[in-house]
Amino acid sequence: FTNLEMTGAYGAIANNGTYIEPISFTKIEDTQGRLILDNQPETTEVVSEQTAFIMKDILQELTNSRVVQPAQVENIATAGKTGTSGTSEYNTDSWFAGFTPYMTSAVWIGSDNPNITIDEIASYAVRFWGHIMRSMHEGYEPKEFEMPDEIVEAEVCTQSGKKPTSLCRQDSRGTVELEYFVKGTEPVEECDAHV
Repeated sequence: FTNLEMTGAYGAIANNGTYIEPISFTKIEDTQGRLILDNQPETTEVVSEQTAFIMKDILQELTNSRVVQPAQVENIATAGKTGTSGTSEYNTDSWFAGFTPYMTSAVWIGSDNPNITIDEIASYAVRFWGHIMRSMHEGYEPKEFEMPDEIVEAEVCTQSGKKPTSLCRQDSRGTVELEYFVKGTEPVEECDAHV
Protein backbone atom coordinates (compact mmCIF):
# COMPACT_ATOMS: atom_id res chain seq x y z
CA PHE A 1 0.00 0.00 0.00
CA THR A 2 1.03 3.58 -0.52
CA ASN A 3 1.18 6.49 1.88
CA LEU A 4 -1.90 7.99 0.17
CA GLU A 5 -3.84 4.72 0.63
CA MET A 6 -2.87 4.63 4.32
CA THR A 7 -4.01 8.23 4.76
CA GLY A 8 -7.32 7.39 3.06
CA ALA A 9 -7.87 4.42 5.38
CA TYR A 10 -7.29 6.49 8.52
CA GLY A 11 -9.35 9.27 6.97
CA ALA A 12 -12.34 6.90 6.94
CA ILE A 13 -12.16 6.67 10.74
CA ALA A 14 -11.69 10.44 11.03
CA ASN A 15 -14.68 11.01 8.70
CA ASN A 16 -17.04 9.10 11.00
CA GLY A 17 -16.83 5.86 9.02
CA THR A 18 -17.02 7.31 5.52
CA TYR A 19 -14.14 6.51 3.16
CA ILE A 20 -13.42 9.35 0.75
CA GLU A 21 -11.34 8.34 -2.24
CA PRO A 22 -8.04 10.27 -2.09
CA ILE A 23 -7.65 12.53 -5.12
CA SER A 24 -5.05 15.10 -6.16
CA PHE A 25 -7.46 17.78 -7.38
CA THR A 26 -11.19 18.50 -7.31
CA LYS A 27 -11.71 20.62 -10.41
CA ILE A 28 -10.05 22.40 -13.34
CA GLU A 29 -11.31 25.72 -14.72
CA ASP A 30 -10.20 27.71 -17.75
CA THR A 31 -9.09 31.37 -17.56
CA GLN A 32 -12.73 32.51 -17.75
CA GLY A 33 -13.72 30.34 -14.78
CA ARG A 34 -15.57 27.76 -16.88
CA LEU A 35 -15.44 24.26 -15.47
CA ILE A 36 -13.37 21.93 -17.66
CA LEU A 37 -13.15 18.93 -15.36
CA ASP A 38 -15.05 18.09 -12.18
CA ASN A 39 -13.24 15.45 -10.12
CA GLN A 40 -15.42 14.81 -7.07
CA PRO A 41 -14.23 11.90 -4.94
CA GLU A 42 -16.34 8.80 -4.45
CA THR A 43 -17.48 8.13 -0.90
CA THR A 44 -18.34 4.82 0.74
CA GLU A 45 -19.59 4.12 4.25
CA VAL A 46 -17.22 1.45 5.57
CA VAL A 47 -18.25 1.39 9.26
CA SER A 48 -20.94 3.07 11.34
CA GLU A 49 -20.21 6.43 12.93
CA GLN A 50 -20.43 4.72 16.33
CA THR A 51 -17.75 2.17 15.40
CA ALA A 52 -15.60 4.97 13.98
CA PHE A 53 -15.94 6.87 17.28
CA ILE A 54 -14.81 3.80 19.26
CA MET A 55 -11.80 3.51 16.93
CA LYS A 56 -11.04 7.22 17.41
CA ASP A 57 -11.11 6.73 21.17
CA ILE A 58 -8.74 3.73 20.97
CA LEU A 59 -6.33 5.56 18.66
CA GLN A 60 -6.51 8.73 20.78
CA GLU A 61 -5.63 6.70 23.87
CA LEU A 62 -2.53 5.41 22.05
CA THR A 63 -1.24 8.96 21.60
CA ASN A 64 -1.13 9.28 25.39
CA SER A 65 1.53 6.57 25.60
CA ARG A 66 5.14 7.63 26.06
CA VAL A 67 6.22 6.38 22.62
CA VAL A 68 3.48 8.18 20.66
CA GLN A 69 3.08 11.30 22.82
CA PRO A 70 5.35 13.38 20.51
CA ALA A 71 2.57 13.15 17.89
CA GLN A 72 0.04 15.08 19.98
CA VAL A 73 -1.21 18.44 18.75
CA GLU A 74 -1.72 20.68 21.78
CA ASN A 75 -5.37 21.34 22.74
CA ILE A 76 -6.64 19.42 19.69
CA ALA A 77 -7.73 15.78 19.87
CA THR A 78 -5.06 13.63 18.22
CA ALA A 79 -5.34 9.95 17.30
CA GLY A 80 -2.98 7.63 15.49
CA LYS A 81 -0.92 4.46 15.33
CA THR A 82 2.68 3.50 14.69
CA GLY A 83 3.80 0.69 12.46
CA THR A 84 7.04 -0.99 11.46
CA SER A 85 8.19 -3.82 9.27
CA GLY A 86 11.42 -5.74 9.11
CA THR A 87 13.00 -8.40 11.29
CA SER A 88 13.34 -8.81 15.03
CA GLU A 89 16.76 -7.12 14.81
CA TYR A 90 16.28 -4.41 12.18
CA ASN A 91 13.37 -2.34 10.94
CA THR A 92 13.16 -1.34 7.29
CA ASP A 93 9.99 0.77 7.49
CA SER A 94 8.63 3.18 10.08
CA TRP A 95 5.05 4.48 9.88
CA PHE A 96 2.79 6.83 11.74
CA ALA A 97 -0.74 7.44 10.50
CA GLY A 98 -3.23 9.58 12.35
CA PHE A 99 -5.69 12.42 12.42
CA THR A 100 -7.24 15.29 14.32
CA PRO A 101 -10.80 16.64 13.92
CA TYR A 102 -9.33 18.88 11.20
CA MET A 103 -7.05 16.71 9.04
CA THR A 104 -5.53 13.28 8.41
CA SER A 105 -2.00 12.37 7.34
CA ALA A 106 0.44 9.48 7.26
CA VAL A 107 4.23 9.43 7.37
CA TRP A 108 6.46 6.66 6.06
CA ILE A 109 10.19 6.60 6.63
CA GLY A 110 12.10 3.80 4.98
CA SER A 111 13.79 2.58 1.86
CA ASP A 112 12.98 0.33 -1.06
CA ASN A 113 16.31 -1.34 -0.27
CA PRO A 114 15.78 -3.85 2.59
CA ASN A 115 19.48 -3.61 3.45
CA ILE A 116 18.96 -0.06 4.72
CA THR A 117 17.61 -0.32 8.25
CA ILE A 118 16.24 2.01 10.92
CA ASP A 119 17.64 1.77 14.44
CA GLU A 120 14.62 3.21 16.30
CA ILE A 121 11.30 1.43 15.93
CA ALA A 122 8.81 4.16 15.00
CA SER A 123 9.98 7.23 16.86
CA TYR A 124 11.28 9.00 13.74
CA ALA A 125 7.89 8.82 12.02
CA VAL A 126 6.03 9.81 15.21
CA ARG A 127 8.19 12.88 15.82
CA PHE A 128 8.11 13.94 12.16
CA TRP A 129 4.31 13.52 11.97
CA GLY A 130 3.84 15.54 15.18
CA HIS A 131 6.15 18.33 13.98
CA ILE A 132 4.35 18.67 10.65
CA MET A 133 0.83 18.43 12.12
CA ARG A 134 1.53 20.98 14.89
CA SER A 135 2.77 23.37 12.22
CA MET A 136 -0.31 22.76 10.04
CA HIS A 137 -2.66 23.35 13.00
CA GLU A 138 -1.27 26.74 14.00
CA GLY A 139 -4.20 29.11 14.52
CA TYR A 140 -6.81 26.35 14.73
CA GLU A 141 -9.30 26.39 17.61
CA PRO A 142 -9.08 23.67 20.29
CA LYS A 143 -11.36 20.79 19.32
CA GLU A 144 -12.33 17.31 20.49
CA PHE A 145 -13.84 14.43 18.53
CA GLU A 146 -17.64 14.63 18.55
CA MET A 147 -19.50 11.75 20.16
CA PRO A 148 -22.39 10.42 18.05
CA ASP A 149 -25.70 9.18 19.40
CA GLU A 150 -25.93 5.58 20.63
CA ILE A 151 -22.58 5.69 22.49
CA VAL A 152 -22.60 4.82 26.18
CA GLU A 153 -19.96 4.67 28.89
CA ALA A 154 -19.70 1.58 31.08
CA GLU A 155 -17.23 0.15 33.53
CA VAL A 156 -15.34 -2.95 32.44
CA CYS A 157 -12.95 -5.31 34.21
CA THR A 158 -9.75 -5.27 32.17
CA GLN A 159 -8.96 -8.87 33.19
CA SER A 160 -12.16 -10.44 31.90
CA GLY A 161 -13.75 -7.80 29.64
CA LYS A 162 -16.92 -8.24 31.65
CA LYS A 163 -18.97 -6.13 34.06
CA PRO A 164 -16.90 -5.53 37.20
CA THR A 165 -17.91 -6.84 40.62
CA SER A 166 -16.86 -5.66 44.07
CA LEU A 167 -13.96 -8.15 43.86
CA CYS A 168 -12.67 -6.42 40.71
CA ARG A 169 -12.60 -3.12 42.59
CA GLN A 170 -10.44 -4.70 45.32
CA ASP A 171 -7.72 -5.66 42.82
CA SER A 172 -4.72 -3.47 43.67
CA ARG A 173 -3.73 -3.30 39.99
CA GLY A 174 -6.72 -1.04 39.29
CA THR A 175 -8.44 -3.33 36.81
CA VAL A 176 -11.74 -1.42 36.53
CA GLU A 177 -11.87 1.13 33.72
CA LEU A 178 -14.56 3.29 32.18
CA GLU A 179 -14.86 2.64 28.43
CA TYR A 180 -17.09 3.68 25.52
CA PHE A 181 -19.41 1.16 23.88
CA VAL A 182 -21.94 1.21 21.09
CA LYS A 183 -25.26 1.04 22.95
CA GLY A 184 -26.25 -2.57 23.43
CA THR A 185 -22.68 -3.94 23.33
CA GLU A 186 -21.66 -2.91 26.85
CA PRO A 187 -20.81 -5.83 29.19
CA VAL A 188 -23.75 -7.34 31.06
CA GLU A 189 -22.22 -10.59 32.31
CA GLU A 190 -20.33 -10.23 35.61
CA CYS A 191 -16.60 -10.83 35.85
CA ASP A 192 -15.57 -14.39 36.64
CA ALA A 193 -11.81 -13.72 36.70
CA HIS A 194 -11.89 -12.25 40.21
CA VAL A 195 -13.18 -14.85 42.65
